[in-house]
Amino acid sequence: MQSGNTTAVFQLESRGMRELIKKLGPDRFDDIIALVALFRPGPLQSGMVDDFISRKKGQSSISYPHPKYQHDCLKPFCLLPMV
Repeated sequence: MQSGNTTAVFQLESRGMRELIKKLGPDRFDDIIALVALFRPGPLQSGMVDDFISRKKGQSSISYPHPKYQHDCLKPFCLLPMV
């Protein structure tokens, strides 16, 4: 899957998703869940996807807007959904 070989896999077979999969390099099921959740216009345009990838790869640190959010963020790379 890390190579983008997702033909006929629901929600993972579009060209954009395949490119994102190659960029992220998912190595666990939670990564796939996050990819499906993040592959939306809002997260893609806001830079949230790039933040997630850089945190997963250890290229940026996690910061919390307030300590109470530490347990509410999407583990393990802390993205807070705002609804």
